[in-house]
Amino acid sequence: MHGWIGLQRYLSESDYGLDFVRNGRKIETANKDLFDWVVDGVVEREYPIDDPRAGGRFVGEIHIDHCRVHYTKTQFERTDPAWQEMVEVVRGRGPLRPDKARDEGYGANHAPLFMLYQAFRRSSPRHRNGVGWAKLLRVKENARAMEMARLFDEGRSEYQDDSKWWELCQAEDARHLREEPELGGDDLPGGLVDDPPSAEERPTPETESSPPAESDGPAPDVAPREPAPEYTREYDAGAGVRWTVEAFACTPNDLELGANPWSLELAHAATRTYRFLFNRSHTVFRSMTFAPRDALLAEIALRTADFTRGSANVVSFSASLVALRAKYSTDERLDARQLIQDAQQVLTEFARSIRAVATNSGGATLFAELAVGDQQAALKRMAQRGVTNPVGLTSDGGFLEFVDRSSLRSFFEQHPELFLDGRYWDDPYSTLDFGDGASTDLARRRIVDRRANLLADAAWIADLDPSDLERMGREELVRSAFSIRLLEPDREAD
Repeated sequence: MHGWIGLQRYLSESDYGLDFVRNGRKIETANKDLFDWVVDGVVEREYPIDDPRAGGRFVGEIHIDHCRVHYTKTQFERTDPAWQEMVEVVRGRGPLRPDKARDEGYGANHAPLFMLYQAFRRSSPRHRNGVGWAKLLRVKENARAMEMARLFDEGRSEYQDDSKWWELCQAEDARHLREEPELGGDDLPGGLVDDPPSAEERPTPETESSPPAESDGPAPDVAPREPAPEYTREYDAGAGVRWTVEAFACTPNDLELGANPWSLELAHAATRTYRFLFNRSHTVFRSMTFAPRDALLAEIALRTADFTRGSANVVSFSASLVALRAKYSTDERLDARQLIQDAQQVLTEFARSIRAVATNSGGATLFAELAVGDQQAALKRMAQRGVTNPVGLTSDGGFLEFVDRSSLRSFFEQHPELFLDGRYWDDPYSTLDFGDGASTDLARRRIVDRRANLLADAAWIADLDPSDLERMGREELVRSAFSIRLLEPDREAD
């Protein structure tokens, strides 16, 4: 038996999985059986589970020439001992989820799929500041990653290596480090991405300077420009009109940009490549509703309308802008169904986090403090989800994942020390000291109230139907999205 497993450059709801090969012939393709944990006929999906919107990206090819196949030659025989041997070699004997494996009594797992799972089970950073895309080896904008994969398949030379893809991974981290430097780090669980980045690994954007004007004297100082690969691409504006754009972030004293917040000008006539310059520090971009991407798409839409005016395929400014935003501003959409999934996920992560601090059977004491109704509801959910060791979950804190979401706020208010002071969020709590008891208590109460209100928001959203959210106004949806984001942990949960 031999083969490989790894990550593809994009996420897909269906286009991922393992290919199983026998004697050089692929018998099964994009198979996902090894991502399931099966006990007594009960199947539990283990990947992907952390990012409902994202789908999967684990891929691989496993050669098992010695395993029997079905007479139709379309499937390996699952009853063949060779198949079970392969499963244990590739994914291990127990569950991929560490907490589940611990509950079921399995020891250390060093199987290759388990190692990949530990490092890359998530497809987006956990942390509120969003840093960590490079460590996760993923482009934030999945539609862009899928487009780049298509261009790779088409044989476009500039997409045959990883350079453009990697630039996008690093650019997103650099942007967040620049915009939110005061927030926490981006360490992930152990395994392949445990070690902090060295100085050589940290994002260090290259700079491009405009060529100095020819003169007999010394060249004038030219402000450096930072490449912006997140905006550099070919844009399809509709009606067969495409624009190739190179983007650069500039300083306020850039000679070509001047006092303007942005500009889009033809840079290379031979290739019809336009240069988009923008001053990211300009006040117009300090807005919830307007970012450099919006400025660029508006410029392209305007030029598209001018270019097609008088032709058979006229595209209005509004139609072009709508089409451009639908293709290139997907991250800004306020999708009700996705907000509900995100709220459910962030609350699950919050609940799971206490297992890291509820040691020495401390969870049993916490469980006993719950109201009787909450205890009974949690035990009922454990039974419904096939938990076979409820005592273990109550002793190590795992019960909190099964408590009603609306009760998480009160649990946090009673035990803020389990989540603050860098355990889950970096907000100070026990370390806070104003030298006066009343002032210290007030400051601690304000910190707890802030997080508790966010938990209440997320619990309310998580229990809604998508149609409920869709009837709400934009302000409510924006508030919901920010509440969920602000609940994301500053520290890694188990």
